[in-house]
Amino acid sequence: MTGTLPPALCQNMPNLSMIKLRGNQLTGPVDQLLNCTALTQLDISSNNFSGPLPSAANIWDWQRLEALDFSHNSFEGTIPDVLTALPVVGYLNAGHNRLTGTLHRSITLMQYLRHLALDHNQLTGHIDENIWFLPQLSVLDLSHNKLSGTISRVAGLSFGIQQIVLHNNSLVGSLPPNLGLLKDLTLLDIRQNPAMKSCGQGTTSSPTCSAEQLLPCFLKFGDALVPQTDGSNMSCPAILRRPRDEAVHACAGNGSAQLGELADFVTYGSTGLLWIFDLDPSYYSYHRCQCLGGYSDDWQNNGTQLVCVNVKPVSVPAWVPGVVGGAAAAGGMLALAAVLLVWLKLKMQLRPRWQREKELKENRKKGMPSGGPATIVVTDVENYSSMMQTNAQLTTKAMGIHNAILRKAVAAHA
Repeated sequence: MTGTLPPALCQNMPNLSMIKLRGNQLTGPVDQLLNCTALTQLDISSNNFSGPLPSAANIWDWQRLEALDFSHNSFEGTIPDVLTALPVVGYLNAGHNRLTGTLHRSITLMQYLRHLALDHNQLTGHIDENIWFLPQLSVLDLSHNKLSGTISRVAGLSFGIQQIVLHNNSLVGSLPPNLGLLKDLTLLDIRQNPAMKSCGQGTTSSPTCSAEQLLPCFLKFGDALVPQTDGSNMSCPAILRRPRDEAVHACAGNGSAQLGELADFVTYGSTGLLWIFDLDPSYYSYHRCQCLGGYSDDWQNNGTQLVCVNVKPVSVPAWVPGVVGGAAAAGGMLALAAVLLVWLKLKMQLRPRWQREKELKENRKKGMPSGGPATIVVTDVENYSSMMQTNAQLTTKAMGIHNAILRKAVAAHA
């Protein structure tokens, strides 16, 4: 659909409770929606609406509104206070617009709010610490804005929160250890906040951190290295949550990265959850990071920043191609001979099934072998334990493939 909203919208349908206009090409302002006083759900996302968000006094007529989605439009201006004061809103998504201003404290009065997404706007200022006291909040997405300041320690009091997405902002400081108190937290994303570091507060003369300071006390480095997806051409260790007893021991103490008496309340999280802690390698000073093949290490800023530099190919003398060509021809002859030998061997091994079964029965009639060599095959899967911790489902599937290969080999050579 195209065009604008009709000016008499809802005048002939006073009891309309749901409007979903998602994914059209509608334009213009949306103040006409204020006439729809019986709404419980409003979704006008993924259109071309513009102007400010509804802020007229009669927005108070939206007393029943539970879900509100303005995302993926071209709305401008600030978030109106009257909008955040709606009494029963549980879902508010105004992401992917052009909103400016700060996060007004009135948003912390939305006591039924479960999902708050204001990502991909131009919001500034600090994250009001009162937002962590919203009793129902489970998803907070403020990514791709211009927010500054630190993440308050009181974030550890947001006991029901499951996802915290703050990447691409201008936050500083380090992650508070109090986040280890959140048992339901499954996603923490602070990527692309260059001034966030485990120690040194992001200064160019950052001191060398001890291994215990590189991560919050409830997190640890996994054994497996994971390729980064940011184009840095490096692999870095997976970030894992410590088992509870280990976390309690690590968080005990009165250091800035520890919890003191609160360490006994550190949780391991709900079982069966896949935790994702997405931190830039710069946060933990590129500890144990390695450049991918074809790139060399270039440590900068007193050894606290790793840059992977493309290795330039070595120039080849003019006589080398001729020698290589002759060697390739000789190698081709050897390869042909090897292929013939392999073909002869496979011809013997790939016998018809009836023939192999017949030979197997004849061998079994002879009884137990009286002598001769016996073959015992032992396999070792490298980093099995860490892979199970990182992704048990994929590792179990890989082990199934591994076992199937062994069974096939045994059946083929029995």
